[in-house]
Amino acid sequence: MDKVREQAKRYLEARYGKEVWFRAPETFGNVLERWIWSVAASVEDTLGEECMQAIEEKMQEVRNG
Repeated sequence: MDKVREQAKRYLEARYGKEVWFRAPETFGNVLERWIWSVAASVEDTLGEECMQAIEEKMQEVRNG
């Protein structure tokens, strides 16, 4: 998990810069990036799970038309 967490941090810093850690996760434009933030910030059991549920619900809506 440490490798994935480090890669998530690298993604966010590459996209938004080092100041990304001063942003609240709800300010990200999409739920996938909020999920990535949750992994990088070690809160995947709480915020990450909420994000994943939202992603699953959205994908279900898209599949069902």
